[in-house]
Amino acid sequence: MLHRREFPSPLLAWLFQFSVILFKPFWSCLSALVSICIATTFERRRVWKLFFKRSLLISPLLALCLLFLPFAIVGFIIRCILYIYRNPYRLSIKHTSFNVQSCKKINEYGVATLNFCLLPEFLSRLNNLSDTHSRAKEIGKRIILDQMFYGQRNDVNDNEEIQLSLRHYINNNPPAVMTGITVHFPNLEFLCIQEVWQSNYSDLLVEELHKIYPYVIRDVGKYGHGSNYFLLNSGLMFASKYEILDVDFKYFGTSCNQCVYAGKGLLMIKVLLWYEDIRTEKAVVGYLYSTQLQAYQGKVEVNDKQLDDIVKWTKEFRETTKRENDVIAFDILSGDFNFDNISPGDKNVREHELFDVYRDEGRQSPGTDHHWTVGTEMRQHYLYEDEVSTPEGLKKCLESPLLRQQFIVDADIEEASLDTIVYALPKTEISPCGGKRRIDLILYHVDYPVIPTRYNFVTRLTRLTDHIPVTMNFKLPTSFD
Repeated sequence: MLHRREFPSPLLAWLFQFSVILFKPFWSCLSALVSICIATTFERRRVWKLFFKRSLLISPLLALCLLFLPFAIVGFIIRCILYIYRNPYRLSIKHTSFNVQSCKKINEYGVATLNFCLLPEFLSRLNNLSDTHSRAKEIGKRIILDQMFYGQRNDVNDNEEIQLSLRHYINNNPPAVMTGITVHFPNLEFLCIQEVWQSNYSDLLVEELHKIYPYVIRDVGKYGHGSNYFLLNSGLMFASKYEILDVDFKYFGTSCNQCVYAGKGLLMIKVLLWYEDIRTEKAVVGYLYSTQLQAYQGKVEVNDKQLDDIVKWTKEFRETTKRENDVIAFDILSGDFNFDNISPGDKNVREHELFDVYRDEGRQSPGTDHHWTVGTEMRQHYLYEDEVSTPEGLKKCLESPLLRQQFIVDADIEEASLDTIVYALPKTEISPCGGKRRIDLILYHVDYPVIPTRYNFVTRLTRLTDHIPVTMNFKLPTSFD
């Protein structure tokens, strides 16, 4: 069953909105209060402005927090009770003159994995990102503009921008897949999104995405003491140009540190591509999965257990949703895996059986990436440097081994923690693993192979997130022609 509403009855939805009215004033004031105390590196350059803001606003915001606190406690209790009855996701459908897509068979499909870091404002600031409200709107605008004006341009094989990147990375033996770093997003049918954790930011993003994508899965998560202590949902979102047939979400039973307060898990989607025979309802379908794994796990081994869950859940979802007349065209798994294929501390997870089931186009072998790959986890403290202030500037930095390791985390992690990832300083000399921590992945199932045509790292969202978006365009085998 597809859930179009957050709650199964209007009464529960009304009660939930009532709880929001009680809780939101306190939450907004608290977020603003804490946010003032957490300055980004960009704000620290204007000390006088920061001092003035703190002097003027801290006292009234603190007073308002105390005023609204009793109402917030009541609202939070009501919310926790209602979360028991809440659906695990909401399917938003909006058709416009721009996003009409009716079981259309095309030659090439595109998918992206995108981590937006749209946390509550004070938590975003811990990642050195601010003004989450504006970022949510701007992220959506840039994606949609690229789909309207640049996506079709990238359908041409001799695209100048990609060819420039190809010439940078490839000498005499070009692969079948066109690889490189691009300033704009290519044409994309599916968006697998992570870290959209607050509903008002989700509203802004969905409003923009609906201009091109009629189907959006949002507000994904299960709330409870065992999943997220009734705090943050999974942060996952999915946008599609094609009709969504089935959806499921499961949260990871194993997590640690800060992730116990976020209901991370696996979002599973089945889409309708086209009908081979409408009379017999013989349909060609695609499966897509989006996830975000444990971050900064330290000495506790969590990622491997979450990968176990993914292998199990993807198989179960295919088996339970595949109809007799369905033909599976592809099976794509993507997301923020929070480990890379090179770092010594990630050896056990990069050799996990999941990578026998799903293929990573950027991986040459366990422990070795192809030379054209770059890292996707940015150094948070360097987000506002002039060199990466524009998409073109970030592209230039990613293409330079020395500059890349200045702004992208190195793939030499012994133990994933804040100290080794967030607070680690760049190396002064070029390193083979410099700037190569590639944690955002797009994988495809070996039993349903596709033919990748492009695999790109996109700099379009510089200063709007701390991740480098990854895209893959692919064709289906000739049997589907």
